[in-house]
Amino acid sequence: MIMKKDTHLTIRISSEELQEIKEFAASKQKGFTEFVLQAIREKMGKEEGLELRLEALEKYVYGAKVA
Repeated sequence: MIMKKDTHLTIRISSEELQEIKEFAASKQKGFTEFVLQAIREKMGKEEGLELRLEALEKYVYGAKVA
């Protein structure tokens, strides 16, 4: 199912923060909107994000000792 994207999200940030986010997104070969949505979904636990990758890394480094 394809969801229609017809709603906007507005936040207030400094122009410096906006530029930093855009540059970081570009460095990851992602568009600005794609990057921001992915970051939000990861924070909400809706995508495999940093937390899950860190958990996997800890298990790899420390073995089965990590709970």
